[in-house]
Amino acid sequence: MKQMTLLGIVTVLCAGCLPGALISGQTTIGGGSGGQGTNGSNGMITVPNVFGMSKERAVAELRRAGVQGNIAEDSNACGSIVGGRVIEVGHVCHQQPAPGRLQGARLPISLRVQNENPWHGNLGKPTEWRLMPNLIGLGVEQARAKMKRVGFHRDKRIYIEWVDKAGCKPLTVCETYPSAMTRIGLESDKIISVGRDPNAPPPPTPPTPPTPLDPGGTRSNGPADPPHADTPAPEPTPEPFF
Repeated sequence: MKQMTLLGIVTVLCAGCLPGALISGQTTIGGGSGGQGTNGSNGMITVPNVFGMSKERAVAELRRAGVQGNIAEDSNACGSIVGGRVIEVGHVCHQQPAPGRLQGARLPISLRVQNENPWHGNLGKPTEWRLMPNLIGLGVEQARAKMKRVGFHRDKRIYIEWVDKAGCKPLTVCETYPSAMTRIGLESDKIISVGRDPNAPPPPTPPTPPTPLDPGGTRSNGPADPPHADTPAPEPTPEPFF
């Protein structure tokens, strides 16, 4: 009886000595901080998508997914628009490796973080710029108000162009130069194309071209042209927006 009891004790004490022994239900990766995204106990994680998150939240999300390696910051610039959205200061615009990749938990991750104002840059310099807002579908007064809100209220190089084209509703912005969400300098021309008012007077009729000369060097018909009659008419200039 004593011999059997001793053998039982030895068996219990050595149960954890067996190679590859695991405690059921526990996943341990790199110090036990594995979490969502870990692939069992084989030291692999699935890289989560942290695009658009603040840097702090992105780091926390990566650690929660089981990343044990170094999380470094990429020094390259983000620009203003990435993936069709404005990236605010302190938010992630790019990550390496890409989301969804399966990799070792101890491998490094690189994040590119926005470090400049995406709406307005080069303050006080000749190259000062702002981000062109989206004006498509707005009325003229709404467009003027939106331009003022983003800082173009003192900019005198904004013009309105009345157009007649398919798909352009009357008194509604249908096109801008440059296009929306493009960086444009304060000293660069900006043109707002608006559907012509159907109740407005028609544009002036262009002058009739002069009668061509006959082979003898005289007019075939009609009165003599005044001086400079062959000078082309100047192109119409868009009117100021403000």
